[in-house]
Amino acid sequence: MSSRKFGLNLVVVLAIAALFTGFWALVNRPVTAPNWPEQISGFSYSPFQQGQYPQKHMKGQQGTELCLYNKKSKTAYITEWDSIRPTAKAQ
Repeated sequence: MSSRKFGLNLVVVLAIAALFTGFWALVNRPVTAPNWPEQISGFSYSPFQQGQYPQKHMKGQQGTELCLYNKKSKTAYITEWDSIRPTAKAQ
């Protein structure tokens, strides 16, 4: 009797797994990417650039840059993160 119960439990578990797999396959079908417009209004990226500066006048100096964007004036500028980074308060 216990082998019959095990077989029934196995069939139920496999049926549930098949249902979930089928639902997942139905929901996660590949879609085509939309056509890109001529002008992209915005995008996201990591503003931090860490490592050696590529400019010759920096002579391979280490540092981190931060790119800041002003929405009002629609301008961007780069500053050294090291110069504006908050420092830990001494206790």
